[in-house]
Amino acid sequence: MDPEPICIQDGKLYTSAGVATGIDLTLAMVEEDLGADIALRVARGLVLYSRRSAGQSHFSTALAFQASSRIPLRELPIWILEHLSEELSVERLASQAAMSG
Repeated sequence: MDPEPICIQDGKLYTSAGVATGIDLTLAMVEEDLGADIALRVARGLVLYSRRSAGQSHFSTALAFQASSRIPLRELPIWILEHLSEELSVERLASQAAMSG
C-alpha cells in the first residue's frame, strides 16, 4: 500500500483513493487503451477543471490556492480562464488583481 498516489496499477489490479480519484483512474485507463488525445477529449466532455496524473499525491495545489485568504489572487485564475482569447500581459493581470481587491 502506498498512501501518496491518487491511483495505483499493480498488474491487472487498479485502485483509486476515492470517488473523485475514480474519475482520474478512469481517464488513466482510457489513455492507456486509446491514447492521451482521447483521454483529454473525454476529460473535456466531463468538463473537468484539470486532468490529474495517476501518480499525483493527494495534495491539491488548486484547492490550496482557492483556500487562500487573498481574495484578489483567488479570483484571478477564474478571470484568466474567462479571458483566454484576450491579451494577458503581466500588467493587465496585475491590474485585474488590483481591481478584485
